[in-house]
Amino acid sequence: MNKRPYFRWLNINTAGVLAALMLLLAGLVENAPAQRAGLAFLKIGVDARAMAMGNAYTALAQGPTALYWNPAGLAQGSGLAVFIHHNQWLFGSSSEFLALQSTTRSGGWGIYAHSF
Repeated sequence: MNKRPYFRWLNINTAGVLAALMLLLAGLVENAPAQRAGLAFLKIGVDARAMAMGNAYTALAQGPTALYWNPAGLAQGSGLAVFIHHNQWLFGSSSEFLALQSTTRSGGWGIYAHSF
């Protein structure tokens, strides 16, 4: 008795069922609603100019706000600078940012505090 044709038929059916399941699951995943990420408040910027530019401020960052966007921008500052930012959001949430930046001959340094 030759059992080979039966196993060949079984393998083809199994592969067909698996392919159909994969296509079905791919369609379900694509049509699923997008999930919102938690901790969305972390995406809030700290500078009105940067937020007006759609938070595309990394290359332009200079002065005290460079501590948040791009610390390499501290070298472009001059002297001593302080930046204070308060933003009141909906439902009683708020964001505060305080930064101090100084430039020396050898580069710049800064310190900041950010709270939500």
